[in-house]
Amino acid sequence: MNEFLESIKAIDYADIIEKKIVPKVVEKGIVSVNKLFKLASKKIIEKARKELPKEDYEYFSDNYDLEIEESFVLRRIADNLKKTNNWAKEIYFNTALTSKRLNKVFVEIDLFLSPLKFRFDESEKTERVKGTTIIKRYDKHKIIYGGAGAGKTTFIKKICTEFLENPDKNPFSCPVVIRFRDIDYSNNNYGNHFGLFPILIDILGIQIKFPIDKIDLFYNEYHSVIKQAVVSFLDDCNILLIADGFDEIPNTSLKNKIEKEFHELSLSLESARFILTSRNNDFILKLPQTEEYEICPLNDNQIKKIIKNWLGDKKQSEDLYEQIRKSPYYDTTMRPLTLSHLCAIYERRKTIPPKPRYIYDFVLNLLLESWDQQRSIVRPSEYADFYIEKKKEFLAHLSYWFSYHLEKNVFSSEDLKKCYNKIYKTHNLPPSQSKKVVIELENHTGLLVQIGYNSYEFSHKSLQEFLTAKYIYSLPKIPEYSILKELPNETAIAICLSSSPNAYFENFIKDYKRYDENFWNIFLDRLVDESPDFNENPSVLVFFFITIKETEIPIFRRTLKALLEHTNLKISISNFNKIYTERIAYKTETRYTHKNISISVADRNNFPGTLIIGNDIVELINK
Repeated sequence: MNEFLESIKAIDYADIIEKKIVPKVVEKGIVSVNKLFKLASKKIIEKARKELPKEDYEYFSDNYDLEIEESFVLRRIADNLKKTNNWAKEIYFNTALTSKRLNKVFVEIDLFLSPLKFRFDESEKTERVKGTTIIKRYDKHKIIYGGAGAGKTTFIKKICTEFLENPDKNPFSCPVVIRFRDIDYSNNNYGNHFGLFPILIDILGIQIKFPIDKIDLFYNEYHSVIKQAVVSFLDDCNILLIADGFDEIPNTSLKNKIEKEFHELSLSLESARFILTSRNNDFILKLPQTEEYEICPLNDNQIKKIIKNWLGDKKQSEDLYEQIRKSPYYDTTMRPLTLSHLCAIYERRKTIPPKPRYIYDFVLNLLLESWDQQRSIVRPSEYADFYIEKKKEFLAHLSYWFSYHLEKNVFSSEDLKKCYNKIYKTHNLPPSQSKKVVIELENHTGLLVQIGYNSYEFSHKSLQEFLTAKYIYSLPKIPEYSILKELPNETAIAICLSSSPNAYFENFIKDYKRYDENFWNIFLDRLVDESPDFNENPSVLVFFFITIKETEIPIFRRTLKALLEHTNLKISISNFNKIYTERIAYKTETRYTHKNISISVADRNNFPGTLIIGNDIVELINK
């Protein structure tokens, strides 16, 4: 113990470890888990002795062990704190000239006291609260929802830095942080039984040896012991668990499993608490003893403060604010990530892109230009002729492989090489260049960042989604349902990137009945965020009229209203009225009839002969 305490003296948060963590871990956490392990070991070994043949039993008993060792646990928690401290104190964008200290650029955000998806309709008012007020009381667990780039991770960073800078003002011994995007989901020792509790066992340094080939036979006992160990340790050590980026778990089945395990955790914890962040429609379950919030869009004053904090120069801040105010995306979809990119771009160019999705393309071009300027690739090879547009195509294809085929946000050099070997012929690249391409991607573009030994990720999930979408929309035909159902965000972006969003949308919705409600929630939320440019064809309007009536899924009604308000979808209303010329109004609905109802559906461009539309929607399209 003395050796451990001596080794941490130089670090910023040594007092937290010595005064708050060590007493809890040593006096309570380890003691209670040891008792639990002794009791569980007897039961599991006894069951193995009864149910396994002698040889299998001997193998099991030799390879089964539950262990919690004081110094190892303390070092694991100290390591988690170190990584948390380094991660939380700065904000970095690869478009920025320099990284920014969190405390210098952070602006107080507002939270809705209930996620907007639970409103009856958009007219229902939802109360707001300052973000920092919710972290002053911890009687319940908390889920923080928000769209892409809403500021979830930055808010979590603020919570972490506040804790580390003012530990005495916090009721917990320490935070333990899970960043879901950093986890190597393919390289674990738990096989199909990987999940939230194994992740926490590893972070906390609680060692459980269990023969993988015997987990199925002893699954109830195995799951029970790791769950009890985690719950007991978190409670006895009075830990605040912070889990950031639930939506960045790449595998749907694993995401569903971890979601259920958070439900178990919310039922089991007594004194410990957790804070979880997720995009709006990724985490579905309602958890007991848990408060739910949603990050509000930035208001005018917050936008001004972020710009001022980022740029520092009053004149430049006012100029950028005016450019943003006159841009198409100065509305309720303005989010911290978008604004931060705009600030970083303005620092370089003194001007900003005209639409949200153009920001990603601008960032991509900027990084690839920097890549070309690196001397290391100016050499007489086929790779040296790999100009910017080809690089974009290559990176888009690579991103698609990560997102769909590998289902990964975090990948190794071996993963990069594996994907390269699958796609290099398509891009007319020689196999011998694989290593050079990987090195350039890792070291010179800024598109990929190293987050651990042999672990890499795209600098932001939205950039990976954008690149994947570029690959999808560039294909000669829309991908099959089996592909798109796994990529709701990317599908929404692909529609917006298309030269004809209406046509792409029309082709996409041919299989619309096959997609589940969770897909539609994520896809339509992102479609609104990305703000597509529609034409005068009323096919998109007709789709929403049909689905609102047929499915009664609330997201369709909300999305139609949002698209009419925030995009140019309303330009198709005139043509809709020219096609559906006959209408009969009832008390709550109106019946619209196609002017050519007698001709075949195919000759009517597959438009239905009649449409039943709620009068609230009729009012909206008649404005």
